[in-house]
Amino acid sequence: MVDLRTLTEFRTEDVQRLVPGYTSHEKYVVTRTETSDEVTFALRRVALEQPYVKVFPSEAYLYPMYTEYVQAGTSLGAYDGDALIGIAIAEAQTWNQTLWIWEFGVQDTYRRAGIGLRMMDELAQRSRAAGLRIMVVETQNTNGPAVRFYQRAGFHFDALDLTFYSNNDTLDDEIALFLKRKIV
Repeated sequence: MVDLRTLTEFRTEDVQRLVPGYTSHEKYVVTRTETSDEVTFALRRVALEQPYVKVFPSEAYLYPMYTEYVQAGTSLGAYDGDALIGIAIAEAQTWNQTLWIWEFGVQDTYRRAGIGLRMMDELAQRSRAAGLRIMVVETQNTNGPAVRFYQRAGFHFDALDLTFYSNNDTLDDEIALFLKRKIV
């Protein structure tokens, strides 16, 4: 049986193993229309002729603040016995009562068993008890599987950022999508 526990140690290799990247057969096409009177953004999910494969670089997980978030007790692990099979690196931002989930992943062989949903519900319960009001995740418009999972977990589109990853992002590149789940 898989149980959920507060993550007590940050290990780069755990995140590299559990959140290595993604393959998507769809993406959200982002369009922007801007006039002097109105700005509109639209997201439209489309199938891809070729799968989009993203491998996260190993240095992406060397963030020293991840150790701080784990030490703060806001991160969660899913364990099968002593084996870590799911991870959520999260930070409580008290200035706006938000739980920011920086990394989230479940080992491939355990996916589609409800573990990720259980983890999100547990994070919501803990956040509510800590006086937080909302949880936020960020993903790419090219990561259809993540968007669908977050929607099943009660998250809704809230924002996008056309220059989150670089100053040279275009509407055809990866665009940052932010989804939120209200917990109060």
